[in-house]
Amino acid sequence: MSRMPPDGGTGFAIKLMRALHRYGTPSHMLEEGMIELTRLLGLEGRFFSLPTGVFASIETPGDPASRHIEIVRVEQTELDLGRMSDVSEVGHNVLARAMTIREGSRRLDEILAAPQRYGPIVTTLAFAVTSGVAGRFFGAGLHEVLLAMITGLAVGLLALLIPHSQAVARLFEVLAGLLVSLIAVVGASLIGGASIPIVTVAGLIVLVPGLTLTIAISEIAQRSLVSGASRLLGAVVVFLMLGFGVAGGGQLGARIVGHVADRPPIALPQWTEALAVLIATITLTILMRAPFRDLGTIMLVSACTYLAVQVVSPRVGPELGVCVGAIVAGAMSNLHARHWNRPAGLTRIPAMMLLVPGGLGFTGIASLLKEDIIHGMTIAFSVALISVSLVVGLIMSNAIVAPKRAL
Repeated sequence: MSRMPPDGGTGFAIKLMRALHRYGTPSHMLEEGMIELTRLLGLEGRFFSLPTGVFASIETPGDPASRHIEIVRVEQTELDLGRMSDVSEVGHNVLARAMTIREGSRRLDEILAAPQRYGPIVTTLAFAVTSGVAGRFFGAGLHEVLLAMITGLAVGLLALLIPHSQAVARLFEVLAGLLVSLIAVVGASLIGGASIPIVTVAGLIVLVPGLTLTIAISEIAQRSLVSGASRLLGAVVVFLMLGFGVAGGGQLGARIVGHVADRPPIALPQWTEALAVLIATITLTILMRAPFRDLGTIMLVSACTYLAVQVVSPRVGPELGVCVGAIVAGAMSNLHARHWNRPAGLTRIPAMMLLVPGGLGFTGIASLLKEDIIHGMTIAFSVALISVSLVVGLIMSNAIVAPKRAL
């Protein structure tokens, strides 16, 4: 086993693996992609990916003495579709001999050192607008949309300030839940009433781990059992921390302004839903740091996905509707990836955000905290069923239109 620093193809493969893991590549895709990459580099690689780390063993075939073992510990990954795409592109350029290994390694360093694609002001505003359009998806009226935007702005500002303190960062979800719930209660009292549950869920929509939950079930379905189970447990803990913060914020708000009646929202015109889908794709592009040049394709895939769900769900139920939506999102993304040689996740993940049951899962936790056990468990079962439906749809989409590349 080699104890020297890796060089050549091995060093490049490890650096690429670190970057892909850092920017949110699911475990089964990372393992498959890295095995394929090392094979094409003339190496033999074995990889075991977890949400918080990767184990790698790379060697020259037939030469056990060349084996290099790497253990990468990552405190927290970040979803950055732009950098994920750039990193993946470097790997393909090296394999296609369009770039040498040294040039590829230098390009990876440039990607890692580059500033964030969108600045703090734009990102914070995207938090606010995303919460507002999420409120519209949940049936909010004008009052609820405005309050949701205020709560989303508060969460965005909190996310901007939290990284300066590592100790406080571990309480981010609790603090965000408390802040959103407090603003929802106090704001509803100031404007004469509003649907506080809708405002609360919409305000926290960026933080609820619906996508994490879906990826976890997808990893389990792909037999990455350890990674999927740990990611699933992590999602449950985030739900609980958000719920705890919301419960505390609601009680604090009641102490400040007294009891606030939960008023049913006044429905907005139907055309505002189409506008909300359009705006949501823009804000999700910003929050997921996807390249703005891909916005048109992201909009097209997201709109077709949402339309498919709206057409199918009333006829066959929400579970099968989500499955059909996932098939549309996955197939269109794979077609785009095959034609333009881009990662399928670049368009698939934003479209999936319109399907993932994060808000529903948070509602279930809130019901359990209110001791409404039956309602909470019913919602929890619905979340599990919809998540499985989404994953089945994605697997079926890969069977219909095979992805051209693993990453």
